Amino acid sequence: MVINSAQFSIQGKSEQLRRLKRERDTMIPSNKVLYARFQANREWYEYRNQLMQDALARKVPLNTATMADVPRSELTKPSIPRDLVHYRPYAR
Repeated sequence: MVINSAQFSIQGKSEQLRRLKRERDTMIPSNKVLYARFQANREWYEYRNQLMQDALARKVPLNTATMADVPRSELTKPSIPRDLVHYRPYAR
């Protein structure tokens, strides 16, 4: 039996190419699968950002008072008794 070597080479290569295509098709996701993943990812980020914005909106700000908010009468009162201003416990 005589086989044309060129034809055998062409058929062998085409069979290898078909096998590689089948393997590649199983590894590469389809456009529908990619779109579903994209949508799920986008929805997750939107949900996460909305949750963060809601949490930050409910957050009570810490004390933002300044010295300008304190009444002048409170500022003029001595906060430390005069006899303790120059107090030294171990005076020698």
